[in-house]
Amino acid sequence: MTYAVLVTLLCGLQDATSPWPLAKGSKWVYKTDQEVDMIYEIVGLEKVGDVECHVLEVRTSEDRVMRSEWLTVAKDGVKVHQGRRGRHATLTVEKPYFRIKSAIEKGATWEGESRTGDAKVTTFNAEAVEEVEVEVPAGKYKAWKIKTSQQTDSGGTTAVEWWAPDVGMVRAEIEFNFSGTGMTAVYELKEFTKGK
Repeated sequence: MTYAVLVTLLCGLQDATSPWPLAKGSKWVYKTDQEVDMIYEIVGLEKVGDVECHVLEVRTSEDRVMRSEWLTVAKDGVKVHQGRRGRHATLTVEKPYFRIKSAIEKGATWEGESRTGDAKVTTFNAEAVEEVEVEVPAGKYKAWKIKTSQQTDSGGTTAVEWWAPDVGMVRAEIEFNFSGTGMTAVYELKEFTKGK
């Protein structure tokens, strides 16, 4: 058994079947219909309790951090262990939930929830719609079209996301609605760098 295989088996952090490659340095740059690009980047590893997680930072091209997620890769998908809105509002996850699954079938659903320090609950729901070809500035991909929803008592987001195996999210159409204020955004992958 090689050293790399042994490390992968022991750490359980990266799996060859991952729908979302989360090695440190992985970076996705999305062209948006807004004035800035969005950047998703794996910036390091941190523990949540006893679990070593990949830290995903989501920021604008102007370097404004929008959110962070602490993720692990298992054979059946990528799980969320903790989140943060902006730089300060931590979202605690009591039971890690799938952000995206590895083996997706039409009609499959998954869900989860997190809580802020003041006990506000955010629910996450996802449903696989169909596998399609999608073209974005980074290229053409065979991807799963996934409907998602993240809701709190003050609003939330609904989205249609396209996920390509071993790349991650390649396109998203997102509707934001918080406290009665709404807006929409479209993200299209224009650059992907796989970390090591």
